[in-house]
Amino acid sequence: MKTYLIFTDLHRAEVATAIKQNIKAELPNARVVIIDDMDLHANPMLDLIESLTVFKVNKEKREARKEEKKAERNVDEIPAFSNEFLEKEESYQAMVGYFKKFTPDVIITIGYGAFQEAIATRDYLGSSVKIVNYIDDYTLNKMLVSPYMDGYIVENLPMKKQLMALGIEPKKIAISALAIENKYFDEEEIAGNYRLALNHLRPTMLYVARNDRIDHKKNVNALKKYENKVNLIIYCGYNRESYKYCLKEGLNAFNEGVSLPMLYNKADVVFTTGNSYDLSVARVMGKLLCVMDSELTLEQRNLTYLKDVVVDCTSNDNLKTFFNTYPSSEHRSLSLRAKVVVHANILGALEKILG
Repeated sequence: MKTYLIFTDLHRAEVATAIKQNIKAELPNARVVIIDDMDLHANPMLDLIESLTVFKVNKEKREARKEEKKAERNVDEIPAFSNEFLEKEESYQAMVGYFKKFTPDVIITIGYGAFQEAIATRDYLGSSVKIVNYIDDYTLNKMLVSPYMDGYIVENLPMKKQLMALGIEPKKIAISALAIENKYFDEEEIAGNYRLALNHLRPTMLYVARNDRIDHKKNVNALKKYENKVNLIIYCGYNRESYKYCLKEGLNAFNEGVSLPMLYNKADVVFTTGNSYDLSVARVMGKLLCVMDSELTLEQRNLTYLKDVVVDCTSNDNLKTFFNTYPSSEHRSLSLRAKVVVHANILGALEKILG
């Protein structure tokens, strides 16, 4: 029985779950464990103080979050390569603990937060574990590149070529469609058990505002201007700031208590800021995609990569044009071109890389 550890940050928890489900579908007996990379920096006493007060006393966890944000901003910067084991750092000692507890065969890292510790610990312990970075965007973040990595799973050929240009061997790179959770294919989940009050003479448009790394107020205000023409629904998930703002503005907003697959199913059009997972879900479900403004570089580049299959609504003029012309034959053509019919094959990608 193989053991797979998946390290992820909180924002990519759904991606990690999708990868786990993808592996378990092919290897039901495999042990697949998802670990929040912030657990590497956990300190029970300091974390308890933080939960009970306003004081941020876990310095290592705070610095780790800063590094993750830096990795999202400096996407064209290649980090210093190292497999040095930093004995005094709690995150490295925590990684040793995970190695000893699970004796993993494969580690999959998503995002920036754990791959340095995983690489250093593998070499420090002389482990045979293989470490693969799953890049969950349509474009490359160079902060995720390391020659000590055993392999990369990417979504498209241009990303593979970018990695090769940085010196990564072609045999270490596999291409796979982005993994999507099973719930988006589950008929019962899609049907949902929540009754939406919709005007069936109007199209339904969903804005996904759950990414708490950006401020959605500008986009929400832009969409609100057209709420008399459409059924505007906004999904905020765990993003409390967006949820409170939408309710204050009298908008039809939902949190994590309502099925997102159901909302996708009800929507004729999906608006997003360029988050790769939200884009991928909409594409799998065959929805017309409108991409709105984002300050995150990777989200902007996701739009650039998908420019031929999405509607660019990053400006007020573009948004106005969309609402004035929807629906059109061009819109129907875009949704057809955007639809993804090939599903992720994580094990196939791993086999190609690792043999």
